[in-house]
Amino acid sequence: MFAMDDIPLKTEFGLLLIHEPQNFKQTQLDVYLRRLLIFVDGETSVQQLIDKGLPQVDLDSIHRLAQLGLIARKQTVLSVPASRRVVDFASARFDILDLMLDLSMQDFAVRPWIDRFERVADLSTLKQTLEQFLQSAVGQKHQHLQAQCYQLLGE
Repeated sequence: MFAMDDIPLKTEFGLLLIHEPQNFKQTQLDVYLRRLLIFVDGETSVQQLIDKGLPQVDLDSIHRLAQLGLIARKQTVLSVPASRRVVDFASARFDILDLMLDLSMQDFAVRPWIDRFERVADLSTLKQTLEQFLQSAVGQKHQHLQAQCYQLLGE
């Protein structure tokens, strides 16, 4: 259940449903829920989404998207020393994939790495894959991402 100050973000399924709707014809989503899903950005709180004034959107709409597996609650990291942060694997993987997807628009050599990051199943493998990427020829070209990726992993 979402509280009004929770921040929802799209799941991988939610992203796919928005970007590749033709592949999900069996998933019938009411127009108002689809509009709401589009507005979910991982930055806007439930209260702010409801306050946008979209027709038929209320707290139950948020819960419905969550029940369908299209959104999840964004985990917030408390302000503690980085070495003591508890990193949510799904959020870290999502954020790293987001960085890689953005980068792949500029450098097509990143695309095979996106596939590797998508197949990662746990936090330790995510860290190993990130290390392999950063040590690769492609990763060496994009060292500016290193600090940002380590921050996402709480290191």
